[in-house]
Amino acid sequence: MVIKAVKAQFRLPMKYQKITSYVGFFGVILGIFICVKLSMLLTSWFGVDPNLPLSQLNGSEYSVYQFLGSQLLVLLLSVYAGVVCVASVFSLVMCLLGQFSLREAISYTLFSRFPRTWMNPYSNL
Repeated sequence: MVIKAVKAQFRLPMKYQKITSYVGFFGVILGIFICVKLSMLLTSWFGVDPNLPLSQLNGSEYSVYQFLGSQLLVLLLSVYAGVVCVASVFSLVMCLLGQFSLREAISYTLFSRFPRTWMNPYSNL
């Protein structure tokens, strides 16, 4: 799905490529912020002290490995949530301006499908 969205983005006119890039950039920044906050919550849940190096942590190594393994999932979900939040605000504004229909806004927000009016009919990519 991500590869398909990236290929579709390159078929957009430059103006819409920039808009989509800004939405993605701010979404990733928000996602990283969410990830850091969730990671701080998960440290206490797994019993990991973030102020100590791994070699000095008390308790089982299993909980430390669980925590580190969970961080990949937290990062992926947080970045997706951040991008969806920023894209939903952008889509709402575009709906209010009459540029997107409700269906197009939902498709853009959740699945990165661009409205037909954005697609460049002269591109051979």
